[in-house]
Amino acid sequence: MKHFTNIKQTLRICFFGFFLLIYGFAYPQSDYRLYTDTRTEPSSIQMYLLWQHGYPRGSILLSNPTENKDLLIIFETIKQADSSYAIIRSTDNQQLFNASISPDEITLTAIDGNHQEHVLNAVPFIEQTNSFLFTVSDTQLLDPDNPDSPSAFMEISLVWPDDGFSDLRHAVKQFYGWQSDDLQPGHWIKSEINEFFKQYSEMAELPGDKGKSFQWLNSRHASLIYDQHNLLGLRWSKHVFTGGAHSMSHNSHVFFHTQNGKMLVLDEMVSIENLPLLEQILTQGLKAQLQISDEEKLSDHGYFTDTIPVTDNFYLTPNGIGFYYNSYEIAPYSTGHTDLWLPFTILRPLLLPDFIDILFGK
Repeated sequence: MKHFTNIKQTLRICFFGFFLLIYGFAYPQSDYRLYTDTRTEPSSIQMYLLWQHGYPRGSILLSNPTENKDLLIIFETIKQADSSYAIIRSTDNQQLFNASISPDEITLTAIDGNHQEHVLNAVPFIEQTNSFLFTVSDTQLLDPDNPDSPSAFMEISLVWPDDGFSDLRHAVKQFYGWQSDDLQPGHWIKSEINEFFKQYSEMAELPGDKGKSFQWLNSRHASLIYDQHNLLGLRWSKHVFTGGAHSMSHNSHVFFHTQNGKMLVLDEMVSIENLPLLEQILTQGLKAQLQISDEEKLSDHGYFTDTIPVTDNFYLTPNGIGFYYNSYEIAPYSTGHTDLWLPFTILRPLLLPDFIDILFGK
């Protein structure tokens, strides 16, 4: 029986590996489309949308420069009975919009009481990198002979630049933690999923009851959040549960110069002399977000520090820069992630001239 089980496992791995190769190299991948608001008023909406197997996902940027506000939303979609889609924010599964989606136009209807409607039209990328998304998911039973066995689930989605951006490809794969010299996403995804399932299989050898609650989850999802001014912005979201009190989530952001693949670093944006002032602005911004007075200490509200440090985990929007802190970086797990966005109207005096030229032109 054990020999038969090993044969089944070997056949399963071979089939899965073959599937990944076919998927990674033969299956036509969908590219991102950019949709933008048709209104002429100051506030606007931009949406990066990717279609894969008829399933749209991506990111939405809500901007209101007159109020110095930007909001970046990573979303999933749920197909509705009337062929429309529910836009669900990934961080908390809250529905934000109903959407009617076609290749050329998207109509968003806000779910906030006023049902405000926004019409977005597809526009060509000015500096498109032809980014594609590779997504593979699979499930493995802890006991392959028991259909009621607990299981492990893993999915990986990679935004992958076109082959005309060789330097960018090398930089992006390092951001994902992909160490191999091989530039085929299917190979790396296969090895990562196989390693996760190997660790899960080893748990079957440990003593003790392993009921249905013995479930493992590993989800890694890349999102395109910026593609202009010769910069490509990515968000890399990880959600893992392998037992314990709770799952762990981690979000990283990175920006690359598309022409040479070099990462945009904080030193290119703000001078060292201005970092203490930026820390003060971040600290004031968090206090305003928490609605506490300047005199109160953040440590009295559960934070590990009274001054918010400048992080390399930042993201750009048309109107400002966001600084992102994962759980345990500046606050306990119960506080959640901290997302501090600052408008350029506040940051511009701190920015280096060369970086201002990149964003706003000379």
